[in-house]
Amino acid sequence: MTQSQPVWPFDRPAYESLAAAVQGEMARFNVPGLAVGILQGTDIDVATAGFGNLSARLPVRDHTIFQIGSITKVFTATLAMILVQEGLLDLDTPVKTYLPDLELSDAEATGQVTMRHLLSHTSGIEGDRFLDYGLGDDALEKSISEYNTLQQWYAPGEMFAYSNTSLSLAGRVIEVLAGTSYEQAMHQKLLSRLRMPDTALFTHEAIVRDAALGYITRDRADGYELATPYAFSRQITPAGNIVSSVSDLLRFARFHMNDGENILRADLARSMRVPTPLLDGSDGVFGIGWSVTRIAGTTMVAHNGSTGGQQALLCVWPERGYAIAGLSNSNKGLEALGSIVEWANERYRGIVIPKPEAIDLPVSDMEQWSGTWERHDRRLEFSVVDGIFTAEVTNLDPLDVKLSGKMESISLEPLAENKFRATTGDMKGAVVEFIRLRPDARGQNRDLVRIGGRLAERRMS
Repeated sequence: MTQSQPVWPFDRPAYESLAAAVQGEMARFNVPGLAVGILQGTDIDVATAGFGNLSARLPVRDHTIFQIGSITKVFTATLAMILVQEGLLDLDTPVKTYLPDLELSDAEATGQVTMRHLLSHTSGIEGDRFLDYGLGDDALEKSISEYNTLQQWYAPGEMFAYSNTSLSLAGRVIEVLAGTSYEQAMHQKLLSRLRMPDTALFTHEAIVRDAALGYITRDRADGYELATPYAFSRQITPAGNIVSSVSDLLRFARFHMNDGENILRADLARSMRVPTPLLDGSDGVFGIGWSVTRIAGTTMVAHNGSTGGQQALLCVWPERGYAIAGLSNSNKGLEALGSIVEWANERYRGIVIPKPEAIDLPVSDMEQWSGTWERHDRRLEFSVVDGIFTAEVTNLDPLDVKLSGKMESISLEPLAENKFRATTGDMKGAVVEFIRLRPDARGQNRDLVRIGGRLAERRMS
């Protein structure tokens, strides 16, 4: 499950309607199927194109369900806020108060981390572990019992690093406080009250519906490869297992745009859109569940999602009464959806999201970041080749049989002395930011790099 900003192209044709934009960008990016919906006040416009299932030739329709990936995190955060409303949860109480058996790899962090840290990606807990703990109601409990083996990157609240494991831990807190499984709590307290008939949390629920399959798109001549397996393990559910339709996503967007309607108190709904401050006093990039961006005096909250061959995007502008949701069944879907969102924002609301311009940077400034950087599932070799900053990325995840050992070369363009943007490869559009921390108690420097929201550490020779 990823959260990264796609590169939005500037050479898009001038479309006259949403339907034309969806059809055109689906073809331009070679995506099997797309569904995009726009909410303006009470007016809804939905356009679909292509196929959700290529072998069965099933067309994408308004109620075709896709994996929404990490947009699930906003649902989990919303459910947590309902528990706050019910007086069961305090966002700033240490999680260990609710889970006495919780043990992280860092004893001090164990007693400090709160639900606010978990829901704003500031916990410091290593973010990705996709082990399978079975399909039973104890899957989350089993996974949390092994969190003492996850790396603690930094003190809770110190900085931002995208974390799927934090949301799984938040889901376990929800289970304990609600006295039922995460999935039952989600259905009872949120989905049923929102009347979202196309939204489900289990594969066996999706299989009996009009569900899109995911595809890996490569060169046009190579066609499409079916992305398998379809489902993640159950312990990932609070971070990314929800499936939904574009119609249901717009219903969820309207709920947040209307400040919680009669389900969540308005002050609590609005508080989710406030960036969480970091220990240095600066604002983080996430509120409670939502990524938060201020543009031209107005707030956009958003989240995207990426699973095996499916990508999704949801953007809400509460102050303008405007939202857009997009679903795709291709690993290239965010490029198509990002282009459509850019077109729709400008056409319907006159919104132009500024994009950082690349700068000229001396080779010596780039070379200071050369070397090997690692996290548990990736090795990144940074170097300057013919004046271009590049990264050789090697997948180290032993659980990913298809990709383990795979290497990819990525070109990077400088945005600042310590910040770059990927211009090629599967990570195209991701921001790469180098972070130089103060020396530790032993006087040793610690350099980190944040790429696609995830951290890696310089490996010293």
